[in-house]
Amino acid sequence: MTMCFRRSFLVLATVALVAACTNVTTLSRADTNPRQLKLNDVNVDASGLELVAEGRTITKTRAELEQDLADAIRRIASERSDPDGAPADINVTVDKLYLVPLVERAVAGNSYVESTISVTDAASGAIIVAPTTVKGNADTLRAIGALGAVGALLNADVETDYQNAIKGYAKSLIASLQASAAN
Repeated sequence: MTMCFRRSFLVLATVALVAACTNVTTLSRADTNPRQLKLNDVNVDASGLELVAEGRTITKTRAELEQDLADAIRRIASERSDPDGAPADINVTVDKLYLVPLVERAVAGNSYVESTISVTDAASGAIIVAPTTVKGNADTLRAIGALGAVGALLNADVETDYQNAIKGYAKSLIASLQASAAN
């Protein structure tokens, strides 16, 4: 009985750790005294977007994607930004939105957004972060093994997957920016 409990605990602890992971991209800051940033504006450009949604239909337009992404970034930044931070504009060029096919999703695939970002000083326009690729996976909690496969298939709604990918990307971007001030 004790061995079963230990294994269950280890599995749950592993799942919790994996679920809590947010992609953090190492960003090189151009400013000599990096400090936390305060979001001033978000500019999103999805004109060169590669949309991969094999076997899945999504009805979002590029304009809706740009708005959804900008809104998610603003929302996450408002929760996590330092109100006394350096005012900055975030420029996002969306390169790819990958909505994982159902078969891959059942095996452990994850949807994601990949982009090139840059950050500029809101007042002077000086570059704070030079163009850098940032990738954020869908913000979802997934168990491992057969249970995870069943859960992935039961939650296979493309709109939910899209929203989770947008939210996960926004969290990854803001976490990367926060980490850059600590470097």
